[in-house]
Amino acid sequence: MKDKPQSLNDVYLTPVGLSLTLVYCFLSGLAGVYTEYILKKEPMTLLSLQNCYLYIFGILFNFTFWYTQTAEDESLFQGFTLYTWLVLLTQLVD
Repeated sequence: MKDKPQSLNDVYLTPVGLSLTLVYCFLSGLAGVYTEYILKKEPMTLLSLQNCYLYIFGILFNFTFWYTQTAEDESLFQGFTLYTWLVLLTQLVD
């Protein structure tokens, strides 16, 4: 591990940062496996309904985080360009 980056291509790593990254990766994988286990315990539930459960929780958590972190004058669509709207439109009709 290096103490300080010497150029723009060097990476600055600390043992604490690396350890926390590894813990995060492990917990993220564990959470994914546990979520899949919970959903597969009830095999009679349709796969599309299980996906809806996952998406709803993701939407709620992400919206809550976005709402608490943005300023009052910022819009949900701030920074959207014509290309962004075109991608959304193509996904909508897909």
